[in-house]
Amino acid sequence: MFEHIHFDIDIERKISVERLRWPSARQVRDGSGLGGNRDYCDLRGQPWSDVTDVLREEYELIERIELAENPVEESELIEEEFTDDPGGMMGLDIGVASTVAALSAAGCVPFASCNGGAFGGPHHESHPLVVFCARREHLPLLLAAAELTGVGMESGQMGEVMVYADDIRRMPAFAATLLENRDLFDGLGFSDTEAKYSDRA
Repeated sequence: MFEHIHFDIDIERKISVERLRWPSARQVRDGSGLGGNRDYCDLRGQPWSDVTDVLREEYELIERIELAENPVEESELIEEEFTDDPGGMMGLDIGVASTVAALSAAGCVPFASCNGGAFGGPHHESHPLVVFCARREHLPLLLAAAELTGVGMESGQMGEVMVYADDIRRMPAFAATLLENRDLFDGLGFSDTEAKYSDRA
C-alpha cells in the first residue's frame, strides 16, 4: 500500500504585505520576470467550475495511486496518459494542479508549481509548492485557508507568495477550502474575467 511522503520542512505562515508585487499584463502574458520559469503558462482566469473538475480528477488520481499494487508504476502510467493528453490536469503535477486552478479562480497569478516528487520520480523542487502573485486583499482569506489545512505560506524576496506542504494531501485540501470560499474571493472583485487582463493594483 502506498505510504505518502512526509517532507521534512518547517511550516510557517509569514507574509510581508509591503513586499507584495503585482505583475504587469505583459509579464503575465509572456512570463517575463515571473520567477524565471521557462515553462510558464498563463493560467489566469480559471472559472470555479474548472476548479471543481480539476479537484475531483486530482482526488481520483491520488486514490488510484494509493490503491495500486505498484504505486510507482501506476504513477508512471498516469504520466504516460498525460503525455497522450497534454491538457490533462492543465499539464501540471498531481497534487498541486487544483491549488493552481483555485488560486487562478480567486484572482491570483500562479506561475510555478511542483509536487516535489510526492509520487516518485525526479522533480525540480524538494517539496510540494505553488508560487503565485497575490494582492493584499487576498491575504486574510488565503492565510485563513492555510491555517485550516496546515499548509505553509510565505512571501519571497521578489514579492511573490509561496504556498507549500509537508504532505501532498494538504494541497488539494487547501484548494478545496478556497473553492468553498469562492463567494468571498469573488467579492474582492479580482476574480472576474476582466481581471485576467488587468493591471489594476
